[in-house]
Amino acid sequence: MLRKYQCNNNGITLIEMLIVIAVSAVLVGITGLSLSMINGANTSKSATSLKSLIDKSRTVSMARGAATGSITVVQFGSDGTYVQIGSNAREKIAGGGIDAYVGQNAGTTNAEGYSIPIESTASLTPLSSIELEFNTAGMVTKVNGADIADPSLIYYFAFKKGNRVNAVILYPVTGKTENLAWFE
Repeated sequence: MLRKYQCNNNGITLIEMLIVIAVSAVLVGITGLSLSMINGANTSKSATSLKSLIDKSRTVSMARGAATGSITVVQFGSDGTYVQIGSNAREKIAGGGIDAYVGQNAGTTNAEGYSIPIESTASLTPLSSIELEFNTAGMVTKVNGADIADPSLIYYFAFKKGNRVNAVILYPVTGKTENLAWFE
């Protein structure tokens, strides 16, 4: 004898619906975080490349003489940002879609008299071109061909995509650099 099974087609329960919504929310959160990390990785890579090239230029000037230790950072509109050390070929450090900024901080200083790092691109200007020259002691002596008037200034090179900003801070007195990151 065949048994007939009763089919329950009353739809889904509230618990099942809550589970589907919770799983969907987790997936959306993971996707958003992944996209944010991808944007941050691009700006972080640009800042790390620039820091490395500034450090290389400084080292070259200390080893071979001040004339060989110049570095030029140029942004060509939407094409990207490029760096050139001395007379070497240009190297692309940031692609299109990453905004590049440059600036200096002369405002707030700490107890030692050095400028305090900023955490906003509002006080920076969009980068078009800047040239730095190092002396044999590794200090920045000229910016765009002019002597540095105030050695306590800090120079910033910031890369922004979305709300993620990665910057390189350059201390002209020592020629040393460091990376800084923030969200706007």
